[in-house]
Amino acid sequence: MWILLLALELFELSDRAHEAVTAMHGPVVSALDKLSLDAHDQRFYRAVTLFYKSVSYRPALLSLSGFTSIDRPLFGSIVSLSVTYLVIMVQFRSDTSHPSSS
Repeated sequence: MWILLLALELFELSDRAHEAVTAMHGPVVSALDKLSLDAHDQRFYRAVTLFYKSVSYRPALLSLSGFTSIDRPLFGSIVSLSVTYLVIMVQFRSDTSHPSSS
């Protein structure tokens, strides 16, 4: 039962992190669009355009000290790892429960 509760908490955390990053990305991109349209100086326009491209190609993400990012795929990875671990543990348990007859 506690595993299910932990899985739900992990899903909630990863979903909120994804929503926060998505909500943050939209206003930044629209502000950069407005700046590039209002730019009269060529150097300023190039700087805004370069920053816009870097934000668009590499959107922000939340990470755990650079080890992994907190987003929706993290939840799937943890569930997959947990199921794999449980299958291996069940196989070891079934091997020890049936002693081989020699």
